[in-house]
Amino acid sequence: MPNHTQALRYHQYGDPFEQLTLEELPLRPIASHEVLVKMRASVINPADFGRIMGVYGSKAALPATAGLEGIGQIIDCGDRVSNFKKGDRVSLPVESGPWQSHLIADPALQVFSSSPSRRMLNATATLISGMWPLAFHLTLRLERRFWTACWTWITLTFCTS
Repeated sequence: MPNHTQALRYHQYGDPFEQLTLEELPLRPIASHEVLVKMRASVINPADFGRIMGVYGSKAALPATAGLEGIGQIIDCGDRVSNFKKGDRVSLPVESGPWQSHLIADPALQVFSSSPSRRMLNATATLISGMWPLAFHLTLRLERRFWTACWTWITLTFCTS
Protein backbone atom coordinates (compact mmCIF):
# COMPACT_ATOMS: atom_id res chain seq x y z
CA MET A 1 0.00 0.00 0.00
CA PRO A 2 1.23 3.52 -0.71
CA ASN A 3 2.57 5.51 2.21
CA HIS A 4 2.12 8.91 0.56
CA THR A 5 -0.21 10.81 -1.78
CA GLN A 6 0.52 13.51 -4.32
CA ALA A 7 -1.98 16.32 -3.87
CA LEU A 8 -2.75 19.68 -5.44
CA ARG A 9 -3.07 21.93 -2.39
CA TYR A 10 -3.49 25.56 -1.50
CA HIS A 11 -2.42 27.33 1.69
CA GLN A 12 -4.32 30.57 1.14
CA TYR A 13 -7.26 31.69 -0.98
CA GLY A 14 -6.55 33.37 -4.29
CA ASP A 15 -5.86 32.78 -7.97
CA PRO A 16 -5.76 28.99 -8.47
CA PHE A 17 -2.90 29.28 -10.94
CA GLU A 18 -0.81 31.02 -8.30
CA GLN A 19 -2.00 29.18 -5.18
CA LEU A 20 -1.99 25.51 -6.21
CA THR A 21 1.14 23.54 -5.39
CA LEU A 22 1.87 19.88 -5.93
CA GLU A 23 2.78 18.35 -2.59
CA GLU A 24 3.70 14.88 -1.43
CA LEU A 25 1.93 14.09 1.82
CA PRO A 26 2.21 11.06 4.09
CA LEU A 27 -0.74 8.69 4.27
CA ARG A 28 -1.52 7.43 7.76
CA PRO A 29 -2.65 3.83 8.17
CA ILE A 30 -6.39 3.47 7.61
CA ALA A 31 -8.64 2.95 10.62
CA SER A 32 -10.77 -0.17 10.89
CA HIS A 33 -13.84 1.68 9.53
CA GLU A 34 -12.07 3.46 6.62
CA VAL A 35 -11.07 2.73 3.03
CA LEU A 36 -8.07 3.79 0.97
CA VAL A 37 -9.07 5.06 -2.47
CA LYS A 38 -6.82 5.45 -5.51
CA MET A 39 -8.25 8.37 -7.44
CA ARG A 40 -9.00 7.71 -11.10
CA ALA A 41 -10.71 10.92 -12.27
CA SER A 42 -11.77 14.23 -10.76
CA VAL A 43 -14.16 16.83 -12.00
CA ILE A 44 -12.74 20.25 -12.80
CA ASN A 45 -15.31 23.00 -13.06
CA PRO A 46 -15.65 26.67 -12.15
CA ALA A 47 -16.86 25.81 -8.64
CA ASP A 48 -13.49 24.22 -7.91
CA PHE A 49 -11.71 27.42 -8.84
CA GLY A 50 -14.22 29.51 -6.88
CA ARG A 51 -13.54 27.42 -3.81
CA ILE A 52 -9.78 27.91 -4.16
CA MET A 53 -10.40 31.65 -4.45
CA GLY A 54 -12.57 31.50 -1.31
CA VAL A 55 -15.69 32.82 -3.04
CA TYR A 56 -17.74 29.64 -3.61
CA GLY A 57 -19.66 27.69 -0.98
CA SER A 58 -18.12 27.11 2.40
CA LYS A 59 -14.46 27.95 2.80
CA ALA A 60 -12.13 25.01 3.22
CA ALA A 61 -9.92 24.83 6.29
CA LEU A 62 -6.41 25.71 5.12
CA PRO A 63 -4.23 24.18 3.96
CA ALA A 64 -6.67 22.28 1.74
CA THR A 65 -6.53 19.72 -1.03
CA ALA A 66 -8.38 21.01 -4.08
CA GLY A 67 -11.36 19.45 -5.80
CA LEU A 68 -14.98 18.85 -5.00
CA GLU A 69 -15.84 15.45 -6.52
CA GLY A 70 -14.11 12.43 -7.98
CA ILE A 71 -14.17 8.75 -8.89
CA GLY A 72 -11.72 6.23 -7.52
CA GLN A 73 -11.08 2.59 -6.78
CA ILE A 74 -10.79 1.10 -3.32
CA ILE A 75 -7.36 -0.44 -2.83
CA ASP A 76 -7.58 -1.23 0.89
CA CYS A 77 -10.35 -1.65 3.47
CA GLY A 78 -10.35 -1.54 7.22
CA ASP A 79 -11.39 -4.79 8.89
CA ARG A 80 -14.79 -3.38 9.97
CA VAL A 81 -15.79 -2.28 6.44
CA SER A 82 -18.47 -4.64 5.18
CA ASN A 83 -20.27 -2.75 2.41
CA PHE A 84 -17.22 -2.25 0.15
CA LYS A 85 -14.28 -4.39 -0.93
CA LYS A 86 -10.95 -3.94 -2.68
CA GLY A 87 -11.47 -3.18 -6.34
CA ASP A 88 -14.84 -1.44 -5.94
CA ARG A 89 -15.25 1.75 -7.97
CA VAL A 90 -16.59 4.57 -5.84
CA SER A 91 -17.74 8.17 -6.14
CA LEU A 92 -16.51 10.70 -3.62
CA PRO A 93 -18.91 13.55 -2.93
CA VAL A 94 -18.57 17.29 -2.64
CA GLU A 95 -15.63 18.61 -0.64
CA SER A 96 -13.72 15.33 -0.41
CA GLY A 97 -10.51 16.88 -1.80
CA PRO A 98 -10.05 14.45 -4.67
CA TRP A 99 -7.29 16.29 -6.53
CA GLN A 100 -4.78 13.82 -5.17
CA SER A 101 -3.50 10.39 -6.07
CA HIS A 102 -4.90 8.61 -2.99
CA LEU A 103 -7.21 9.50 -0.14
CA ILE A 104 -8.59 7.92 3.01
CA ALA A 105 -12.37 8.05 3.41
CA ASP A 106 -15.08 6.91 5.77
CA PRO A 107 -17.47 4.84 3.63
CA ALA A 108 -20.39 5.62 5.94
CA LEU A 109 -20.05 9.34 5.16
CA GLN A 110 -17.92 9.91 2.08
CA VAL A 111 -18.15 7.03 -0.39
CA PHE A 112 -20.86 5.96 -2.83
CA SER A 113 -20.85 2.99 -5.21
CA SER A 114 -20.18 3.78 -8.85
CA SER A 115 -21.24 1.27 -11.48
CA PRO A 116 -18.24 -0.57 -12.94
CA SER A 117 -20.10 -0.96 -16.25
CA ARG A 118 -19.98 2.80 -16.91
CA ARG A 119 -16.98 4.38 -18.55
CA MET A 120 -14.87 6.31 -16.05
CA LEU A 121 -15.33 9.71 -17.65
CA ASN A 122 -19.08 9.20 -17.98
CA ALA A 123 -19.28 8.24 -14.32
CA THR A 124 -17.35 11.33 -13.33
CA ALA A 125 -19.61 13.54 -15.43
CA THR A 126 -22.65 12.45 -13.46
CA LEU A 127 -21.25 13.90 -10.25
CA ILE A 128 -21.80 17.46 -11.33
CA SER A 129 -22.56 19.20 -14.59
CA GLY A 130 -20.73 22.43 -15.05
CA MET A 131 -19.81 24.63 -17.94
CA TRP A 132 -17.54 22.33 -19.93
CA PRO A 133 -16.03 24.93 -22.29
CA LEU A 134 -14.79 26.99 -19.36
CA ALA A 135 -13.69 23.84 -17.55
CA PHE A 136 -11.76 22.74 -20.65
CA HIS A 137 -10.00 26.11 -20.82
CA LEU A 138 -9.15 26.06 -17.09
CA THR A 139 -7.89 22.49 -17.37
CA LEU A 140 -5.57 23.35 -20.23
CA ARG A 141 -4.08 26.18 -18.15
CA LEU A 142 -3.72 23.92 -15.13
CA GLU A 143 -2.34 21.10 -17.27
CA ARG A 144 0.62 23.16 -18.42
CA ARG A 145 1.67 23.75 -14.83
CA PHE A 146 1.24 20.21 -13.50
CA TRP A 147 1.55 18.23 -16.74
CA THR A 148 3.73 15.29 -15.74
CA ALA A 149 2.67 14.70 -12.15
CA CYS A 150 -1.09 14.93 -12.55
CA TRP A 151 -1.84 13.75 -16.06
CA THR A 152 -3.41 10.41 -15.13
CA TRP A 153 -5.66 11.61 -12.35
CA ILE A 154 -6.70 15.13 -13.04
CA THR A 155 -6.32 16.43 -16.57
CA LEU A 156 -8.41 13.73 -18.21
CA THR A 157 -11.47 15.29 -16.64
CA PHE A 158 -11.95 18.36 -18.82
CA CYS A 159 -14.63 16.72 -20.90
CA THR A 160 -16.72 15.65 -17.92
CA SER A 161 -17.94 18.98 -16.60
